[in-house]
Amino acid sequence: MDSAGPFIISPTGRGKRKEKRYILLFTCAQTRAVHLEPLFSMTTDSHLMALNRFVARRGRPDTLYADNALQFKRGEKDLKEIWGAATQQDFKGVWGTSPTPIKFKYAPPYAPHFNGVTERLIGSVKKALNTVFTEGLR
Repeated sequence: MDSAGPFIISPTGRGKRKEKRYILLFTCAQTRAVHLEPLFSMTTDSHLMALNRFVARRGRPDTLYADNALQFKRGEKDLKEIWGAATQQDFKGVWGTSPTPIKFKYAPPYAPHFNGVTERLIGSVKKALNTVFTEGLR
């Protein structure tokens, strides 16, 4: 998974105000499937909400590979606290019945080439969305 943005958009029905939005990209290492989730900010909470939406739609992954971003590391810490305090009954529903936590694996600092597949897809998504949004990407 990796983050992209900011996108400068003007939400419908909000006048001429411009807002920043980001995208969290998930890709499968086996099938190369791509899933995009909107982020309203680059905070840990926003990343965890996007991960929750991803799991609700696609299922819980065993392992997530990410770059060394602070939001991902803090999110992993928060999820470990939740898993430590939860009981077996709490895992029914969205997160499945398995109480095993998601394993996070990180690329070394300052080494985006370790996550090359995701970085390349970020470039492709930015190029595609740049044609949709009139303001473009930064």
